[in-house]
Amino acid sequence: MMAATLQAASGKLKLAWFLISGKRPFSTGYGAYKEEHVRGVLERGEFHPGKLPDGYGLDLDERIIEYPWLLSHLPSGPGLLLDAGSALNFRFLLDLPALAAKTVHICTLAPEKESFWELGISYTFQDLRRTCYRDAFFDHVVSLSTVEHIGLDNGRFYTGQSSSPRDPASYLDAVREMARILKPGGRLYLTIPYGRHADLGWLQIFDAAMLDRVLEAFGASKVVEQIFRYTPGGWQVGTRADSAHASYVDLHTGARWRRGLPVAAESVACLVLTK
Repeated sequence: MMAATLQAASGKLKLAWFLISGKRPFSTGYGAYKEEHVRGVLERGEFHPGKLPDGYGLDLDERIIEYPWLLSHLPSGPGLLLDAGSALNFRFLLDLPALAAKTVHICTLAPEKESFWELGISYTFQDLRRTCYRDAFFDHVVSLSTVEHIGLDNGRFYTGQSSSPRDPASYLDAVREMARILKPGGRLYLTIPYGRHADLGWLQIFDAAMLDRVLEAFGASKVVEQIFRYTPGGWQVGTRADSAHASYVDLHTGARWRRGLPVAAESVACLVLTK
């Protein structure tokens, strides 16, 4: 209880600092600011996949799309769920009814700062291209903004992981692996930065041909695809065509940023693939 109270107080202080220090994305307090906005969107039911309100997610990265999008598709009730990439490893998400009802496994390369064993979360640390799970094990696999890092330099996330041989095409091995461990009729919820292909060393932007290779590798019986793009007025519903030249703003490298520019991915593809 004391730890949770201290964490909440720390989050409020960081949020206050972020608000008074210029609200630069990914600076101190940005995580608390983003969490507050994701919570608000979920509580108010503002996310509608067919049309987003004006100003939606202004000055926020693609998580403001990915989390509500996932929860708009993920069924309620029990089931075995794999978070492939640890995008859901936050208490405020794991406490949501749709996730709390499920048996959640989190798979990522190495231990992270926080874990939630007390919620019954199982953690494994392994390569998504070669996992330890048996065939047809999971009802749901969730992989949010993860496959674009596979086969590239993950040193900024995990110390000691940057020396693996580069293999930019091996994201397809991970897609096949996620298909293998899904039950027949199970679903993969996948999001990927989309636009003009670029290899930034630590991630790739996927173009239309790469998205099609993902679909071919998975071999889905059903595909639901949506594209979202960032505009000066916030996130809006897009298409492959109008997002084909989207790029990525890497603020971690000290890139200059001003309001109206994307915070990270300019466009994101969101796929529900049924095995």
